[in-house]
Amino acid sequence: LSLTHTHMFAFILILSCFVLACRYLDNVYPEQFIPDEKYMLGWGELRNPDSKMCLDMMSKKDAQTPACLYPCHGQKGNQGFFYTKLMEVRHEDLCLDASESKPNAKVQWYDCHEMQGNQKWIHRGHNTLFHPVSQQCLERSSTKYGSPLVTNKCNGAKSQEFTLGGYSTINHFNDKE
Repeated sequence: LSLTHTHMFAFILILSCFVLACRYLDNVYPEQFIPDEKYMLGWGELRNPDSKMCLDMMSKKDAQTPACLYPCHGQKGNQGFFYTKLMEVRHEDLCLDASESKPNAKVQWYDCHEMQGNQKWIHRGHNTLFHPVSQQCLERSSTKYGSPLVTNKCNGAKSQEFTLGGYSTINHFNDKE
């Protein structure tokens, strides 16, 4: 493969711009979450197949916002999430958090702290998101648009099934916890 000087110059220019953009972000917004393949297990929409609804940020990017479901639209954006090696369900700097262990406890978005605890969700092989602190599973509270997510005793119900696009539970799940 032979590259002309023009192609080589263009490649160097593009690479330089990428490096400068990353350095700019590091200096201006060092705490900004930038996903990479070493940190991620999966990405995409978090879908409840039975209701055809997805976790949705609803254009809100504030901590202590309830986690809700809306019809899946397939465009990521407000319905695009990362599942990390720390077992977080993450959207930018906010993580899915369950701070109460009682039945029907509402799940909310909180600033990610990367210490697991209330923000640790184990995506198990049968498509449940298990919350070890409460010993419960993520569950849709109803099939109405905007219905909040809650935690309840794991029972295998379709309301507790969640799939994550761009992710395979075959290689990453852990049912032992």
